[in-house]
Amino acid sequence: MSFFNLAVLALPESVEKQTFYLYYIHRVKNIKVVASEMGISRSAFYKRVESFREQAYRAYERMVETA
Repeated sequence: MSFFNLAVLALPESVEKQTFYLYYIHRVKNIKVVASEMGISRSAFYKRVESFREQAYRAYERMVETA
């Protein structure tokens, strides 16, 4: 699991990373309100979480391959 954590930390700061942290680390409950405050829709919030999760997983796989 530490390779995945390193992969997350290694990726650049972005709106996708922010949504990932809000969803998985801070465990926000009312996604609709948070998304509205960010100026995006609820579905866009989830798409950004998914996008970052995929990026992080690809980075994780590259780290595991080279380890």
